Amino acid sequence: MATIRKLRDKWQAQIRLKGIKPIAKSFDKKSDAVNWVRVTESKVTLGTFVDPRASDNVSLSKLIDLYLDRIRQQGRESKPETSRLKRLGRVLGDVSLSRLSVYTLSGYRDQRLLEANPATVIHELSLLTRLLRLAGTDFGIPLPQGVPSIRLPKMPCGRIRRLSEDEEQRLFAAAKSDPEMHDIILLAMECATRRSELLSIEKTDVDLDRRTLTLRKTKSGLERVIPLSMVALEAIQRRMSDGVKVFNLSPSVVSQRFAAISKNAGIGGLRFHDLRHEAVSRFFEKGLTTVEVAAISGHQSLSMLQRYTHIKPEHLVKRLDTLVKVALA
Repeated sequence: MATIRKLRDKWQAQIRLKGIKPIAKSFDKKSDAVNWVRVTESKVTLGTFVDPRASDNVSLSKLIDLYLDRIRQQGRESKPETSRLKRLGRVLGDVSLSRLSVYTLSGYRDQRLLEANPATVIHELSLLTRLLRLAGTDFGIPLPQGVPSIRLPKMPCGRIRRLSEDEEQRLFAAAKSDPEMHDIILLAMECATRRSELLSIEKTDVDLDRRTLTLRKTKSGLERVIPLSMVALEAIQRRMSDGVKVFNLSPSVVSQRFAAISKNAGIGGLRFHDLRHEAVSRFFEKGLTTVEVAAISGHQSLSMLQRYTHIKPEHLVKRLDTLVKVALA
């Protein structure tokens, strides 16, 4: 049952239906109130009505706190994700979920692009979109208008930095004075693992008989099992001493030591993460399929895998020569 009445200078519409709390809304025009009643009653009848009051009373900061509490209990918290959530909370935290419109989010996007690169903004907006979906599916706070869909910035071209044979030799020669970093660098190039994945490896994650390594703390949150080359297996075996973890360095220490090793080797413009790009490119050069490479690297989309892959032209020349020889044989 619905009632519409004049209240001061507004028209107030109220709907009372069995099974839901009374719903009321004020309008400047009576025709708008009548239309709202008709649409809302229809949604209730069809079972598609979402009460906006739940999302009205929950701010983005509150939703972020709920999410962080959950992943901490599950042991899945990661520093990059927490950092992005804190950034979103500082700017949009006071906004109620029902008011997170396309206009609000596109404004955040445009302002953020003035101070951060597109890849950073894409990560933040993708995380926010996932969080808003979880509001309805996991926390019982559905959004009346659904999750806002906004245009993401164009992804920049992937960073291209391949190691030459000479650079690789100099890098490992310089790393001999730091045996633990030597093996960390070797594994990054053999397994295409991220720094955080390498440093989270525990000895129970290594299956020496099957020559596999289980990565439990990954960027995507999905556990994956990767193969170990004999070189990688030997590196891990050298680290299987006392303690739970295979490596006992912090991420910042790894970055600092890697920078020092690169400098001592006379190599410029090389980041630790470039070793992952190098490994992925080498997998393709060795003839592995896209599915096989993705299974090792953990990439969830072909587009992201392509950004990581930079096959050397000289390798393609050799590949073409081989194909020609096979065709002429």
